[in-house]
Amino acid sequence: MQEEVESSIVSSNSISAGILTGANSPRARILHIEDDADTRELVKFILVHAGHEVVGVETCNEFLALAKAHRFDLYLIDHTLPDGSGFTLCQQLRTFHADSRIVVCSGWVTPNHTMSASQCGVEGYLTKPFTPEELLDEVKRVLKIDRSSAGVDRGRNEM
Repeated sequence: MQEEVESSIVSSNSISAGILTGANSPRARILHIEDDADTRELVKFILVHAGHEVVGVETCNEFLALAKAHRFDLYLIDHTLPDGSGFTLCQQLRTFHADSRIVVCSGWVTPNHTMSASQCGVEGYLTKPFTPEELLDEVKRVLKIDRSSAGVDRGRNEM
């Protein structure tokens, strides 16, 4: 009986590990800005357990300083921040990393909002609240986008 229980636990843990490890997803360096500490830590937990390296920051100044000093594979940006706009950060990021992969996270889901995101060159958009699976799926999808040419047509981004 104990062997059945242990086998069941291993099986259950393997399923959970599969979701969190993002099987077959590439390891990426991610810079994440989120002003809510609990959300920032939860997103970091999910992405780190999926095999990614994550740096989480709270302010626009911290984000810009790190983005200028280091190259990341993906930028995960909260839209509404106390010291600025996520869309403004996207535009600033594009001035020194034109081929960056960007995912915006927001509680706003109006057509004007998603159009603004597209105009800023955002490749991905997550509506809060989102599940761990939705986060991992969007990160995986955006990481697959070929950004090798700096002159990418921003008007045709996949969203």
